[in-house]
Amino acid sequence: MRSLFVAGLLVAMVAAPVRGQIAPVLLEDSVNSVPHRIVRSYRILSAALGEERRVAVHFPASYFRASADRRYPVAVVFDGETLGQTVATVATELARNGQIPEMLVVGVENTGRTARLDANQKRVWDLTPPGLSVSGSDRRQAGDLMLDFVEHELLEAVDQRLLGGSPKVLIGHSSGGILATYAAATRARFDVVLSLDAPVSLQEGWLVNRLTEAANESERPLRYATIGARFEWPDDGWDSLTKVAPKGWQLLRRHLPEERHQTMTMLGSYLGLRDVFADHPTRVAEQERVLQEANARPGSVTVASLLATPFATPDEAAQFVGEWTGSVWMGDERPVRDEVRLRLRVVDGRLVGETEQPRPGVAPLVRRWEYLRISPRGMTWGFMNGMEPRALALFEGTLEGEELSGLMRLSGLPDATDTGPPLKFSFRRTSASKR
Repeated sequence: MRSLFVAGLLVAMVAAPVRGQIAPVLLEDSVNSVPHRIVRSYRILSAALGEERRVAVHFPASYFRASADRRYPVAVVFDGETLGQTVATVATELARNGQIPEMLVVGVENTGRTARLDANQKRVWDLTPPGLSVSGSDRRQAGDLMLDFVEHELLEAVDQRLLGGSPKVLIGHSSGGILATYAAATRARFDVVLSLDAPVSLQEGWLVNRLTEAANESERPLRYATIGARFEWPDDGWDSLTKVAPKGWQLLRRHLPEERHQTMTMLGSYLGLRDVFADHPTRVAEQERVLQEANARPGSVTVASLLATPFATPDEAAQFVGEWTGSVWMGDERPVRDEVRLRLRVVDGRLVGETEQPRPGVAPLVRRWEYLRISPRGMTWGFMNGMEPRALALFEGTLEGEELSGLMRLSGLPDATDTGPPLKFSFRRTSASKR
């Protein structure tokens, strides 16, 4: 399947998208804009909402020297007066380092108090889908009207006036994440949806059920990422979603246990955008370059041959499926606390393995396994080491009772490479997963 980036590039090269209607006018707010600055404020009169809304547009570095036929991906962010700047900062740095494409970040600002509602009630009114109750609201809120505004008015105006293109990204935190998840289930216009710490379990999993039902019936491509801190998707709901999702859906889930609801937006935005744009051409080209360099080194075993080794099947690895807790260390003295976790799950009939390692002051480092073999004595798993010289870090474990222990070595390096003493590891099973 062609990536979103290729599709977006083709759209930009051929022409601006065909418009089905005349978009509302974006009026630049001279009070809140500075000429030639990378963020400008606009006002737009919405027929869907029956009111004027203000949006802040954060422009990418190349925008003001771009040709008139260039098009940029558009990320619409709810709670634009706060989350917009966070997402724009993250997107700028990721794009500067070739991790994601440059994009327009459009922050939809809240209106504040109205004659009928206080500021928080108005926000809940705008960001809650009909059929759901949030913070004591009734189930007749205006979330669909907000999505009508974004989809049919705001995006049309951005595309026509500000070089907007594809893909279309929708990002929300908390109540904004609720509406973003609802949009993933009900609006085909959004190619990518990032939901940050949204309480999706409200009302007996109303949102979980809506997205799962949509996945079971949909054929359109979608990338949906959910990053949680205080709230997260229930495991059974996520398993149900991944089982029925079509091939064109890419589903990503992370949990940030060391973050709070209000502090997780920076890290959540970074990880979410990085993950959903994992196939950005610059990143893919760099990964291919690194792999070619590693494979060009003389040695009896190459990185390429290791990565090409068939992954173990669920039947072969049945006794290892579940969660393990333990330690990895150098030398003779084992750490007092066991803090490293191994997770081996069966997803869509295939094994998915991860190693989670704590880091002081930041979120744990999670490494996805790229190698897994089962032997009569135990299990060997591994992933790229992430540094020079490039190699595969292989953990060769022997199972004795409930303990999986052994040594970690770097493989795929030239024979004469000095990698230092091997690391030791030991893990014990803490839970077994149902297959």
